[in-house]
Amino acid sequence: MERNVKYIWAFVFLVLWSSSAFAYQQSFYGETCNGCTAAQYKNAAILQGVGERYVADFQSGTLKKFLVSKEPGFNGTFTYIANALTVEPDHFDAFLRLKAIWDSNSHSLSYVHEIEAAGSISQLNAFDVVDPGIGRNAVTNYLSNWNNWSLGNIILFNFQSYANAFLAFRTGTPVSITIVVYFSDGSHSDFTFSFSNNTWKYEDKSSVDSHGNPIPQSRNDIIRNPDGTQNYDYRGPGNPSDLLDSLNRFSQFGVPISSGSYWACTNSPAGLHFLHPY
Repeated sequence: MERNVKYIWAFVFLVLWSSSAFAYQQSFYGETCNGCTAAQYKNAAILQGVGERYVADFQSGTLKKFLVSKEPGFNGTFTYIANALTVEPDHFDAFLRLKAIWDSNSHSLSYVHEIEAAGSISQLNAFDVVDPGIGRNAVTNYLSNWNNWSLGNIILFNFQSYANAFLAFRTGTPVSITIVVYFSDGSHSDFTFSFSNNTWKYEDKSSVDSHGNPIPQSRNDIIRNPDGTQNYDYRGPGNPSDLLDSLNRFSQFGVPISSGSYWACTNSPAGLHFLHPY
């Protein structure tokens, strides 16, 4: 049996739920089979193994449920049978919430959205959030109130609806939101949302200062390029404090550095070295 619906998501936001209310409490899983035939739906269920299995078709808005069993055949062989079952209403609702994301987000379950730091985080920059502490907590708290930054965005509304549901439908493709927070000086950092516990998390190695340099999180993070070198350049437009903030970090990491405002960092048997000029 199947449930099928055609619907239009209107840009009407009578209520915007707060993501701080609760995260989904339960999940169920299924395979995606877009535009499939009846036989292909059954095969997608059988490939998941014995038991009650779900198959989703985002193109048609169809969620199917099957009971897959292993039945004896001739000469000691076995065959797998997929019998259709009725889809539970709450499971179909969970599927529709995920389909809404897929429909509004160019057929993708991953979304990257850029925002400008405002309100309680307007005075911060990326150096304030690269390490755990007050600055990072301020940003995650700001993001936790979706009304601060998501109003009017249908894609974010659909992600939030999915996050607030008691039951979630999940496939082999992860559902993910990344918010790139641009601070007033032009630096930026990434934060990702965890649907399992409804919290925002800083994305490691994502902070970039206003001059376009990566902000390392540790001594081992100073060089990121595969060739074993990393340039740092604090000339030109940008926050004047970037240079001093970076020098302080390098000093904390115990990395020797000469005077100047641009270097190439190399990794040799003797350790990390900053060379000026590069």
